[in-house]
Amino acid sequence: MGHTVTTHTMPLSFTRPPLSANDRSHWRPRARITRAVRHEAATRARAMRLGPYRHITVQLHYRPRDRRVRDASNIMPTQKALVDGLRDARVVPDDDGRYVTEQMPTIYPVDGPAAMWLTIETQEPR
Repeated sequence: MGHTVTTHTMPLSFTRPPLSANDRSHWRPRARITRAVRHEAATRARAMRLGPYRHITVQLHYRPRDRRVRDASNIMPTQKALVDGLRDARVVPDDDGRYVTEQMPTIYPVDGPAAMWLTIETQEPR
């Protein structure tokens, strides 16, 4: 028995990562930003009518506005908050490895306006 793989693309409102592993901000503003990122992911997931799924694979995509060198692992906190938002929307039962596989974010060369989006790959039995 095979599976049908579907990739959903969730556009995001921010044009640069709101959370970074290099952030040294106070916990309160960071918590506010994290809450906003989670809320955006949950709201968009509901609007896209995603889930519930037994397992998803997610990857954050980022096209920056300039050619500065960036580290893909540095934007993992943004991806984590987005995955938490998917869990909040009940796209998956939880955000641990049983239900979610997180791929390393991808940073693209400058080619058009700055943008961020999340891909969510689902597998459904045929």
